[in-house]
Amino acid sequence: MRSIVLERSKLKERLFQISVFVLFLIISNNDIGNISRVIYWGGILLPSLIIFFISYEKNRNVEINSFFAWFFAFFLWSIISLLYSIDQNNSIQSIKSLMVNFVVLMFIMWSIRSKEELINVIKIYVATTIFNSIYLMLTVDWTLLGDERLSVEAMGEGWNANGVGMTMMWGVLLCYYLVKTLGQKRYYFAMLLFIPLIIYSGSRKVWLGIIVVALMMIYLNNKKNLFKALIISIIVLISVYYLVINVEFLYNIGGQRIEQLINGLSGQDAYDSSSEKRLMYIELGIKWFNEKPLLGYGLDSYRVLLSNSFVSHNTYSHNNYIELLVGLGIIGLIIFYSIYVILIYKCLKVIFKSGGIEKTQAFIWVSMLVLMVILHYGAVSYMDSPHIMLLLFAYKQFQLKNKQENRYEQNTKSIQKSQVRNQIF
Repeated sequence: MRSIVLERSKLKERLFQISVFVLFLIISNNDIGNISRVIYWGGILLPSLIIFFISYEKNRNVEINSFFAWFFAFFLWSIISLLYSIDQNNSIQSIKSLMVNFVVLMFIMWSIRSKEELINVIKIYVATTIFNSIYLMLTVDWTLLGDERLSVEAMGEGWNANGVGMTMMWGVLLCYYLVKTLGQKRYYFAMLLFIPLIIYSGSRKVWLGIIVVALMMIYLNNKKNLFKALIISIIVLISVYYLVINVEFLYNIGGQRIEQLINGLSGQDAYDSSSEKRLMYIELGIKWFNEKPLLGYGLDSYRVLLSNSFVSHNTYSHNNYIELLVGLGIIGLIIFYSIYVILIYKCLKVIFKSGGIEKTQAFIWVSMLVLMVILHYGAVSYMDSPHIMLLLFAYKQFQLKNKQENRYEQNTKSIQKSQVRNQIF
């Protein structure tokens, strides 16, 4: 009888893992998710329900916490924006995406009740990223490498070079988190699968971001010898810059764009066309925000305003701050970034008060969060499911730590009361 119960438990655990993997795959792989609407919605709803029922059977309650409150508030404010949206149909389509995010996030959140479960879900997330990296490396047209950066022509419709590069960069960071948490150095080899696509993406923000991640890793691996960490960091920076500028295929992919950006910032030369467009998008966004600063024009209204302007492009602003300010106003911006402020504060609190693995984990998470905030200057991520999933992982890290500390305090008080009672009697 006991063996049957164990077999059922293992079967449920395996079914749970497969469901989480499928869910992550549907929201992160554009080719699989876009085969048909039936596959997309089935791949969202069926795994979500399986995850929910298995988690509910195990815990028998549904957790309502501050992460739930945060995303629900943002989702609700987005729905309210329909009342004054300049294009309700466009806003409704974006609300559908937010609804999918909400469902996926909540079911995954309810399934994580311990640090072990958090680690297991992060492992599955990394496994999905590994799958996508192998999938892309097998399907991408590598003959274009050396002439230009990763593009729709090389990947197919639905894929975005910046998005691919950023996904692989977060994969590197999560692999390093697992190395430090579990001591399993095999995840270093997983990182190697992500590097070719990071390079091929040619994304300036991703290239700069992965350098920041590399410097963080150098620091954490050499905390006891900061001089050594500094020397290694300088060598890495000089070597990377030399390779990017002097190796032809690296220069063609992204080095030229980085050089133009540096020259533009220093005033030595004009910005490249991509940077000029982005600056123009920002200027237009600020203009429209100033006209409706409090409420904005409705969710995802930037592209509508841009297409109706002299630019006549139906595209987003390439800036998360501008996108939120124009669409949801200052209120929407404050709601969305409140979770970043809370999580960064929690990270810094652990870094200054704790030691050992907890301090290392907090340093990894705060590096990710700060990097996100910086990269949002050149990327729109408020509706990106994998991006928000990372916020959930960071939130769970500190929520579970607080729960553990509270249980420890309660047990300590209980023991102390018991000892006092024994002394009295």
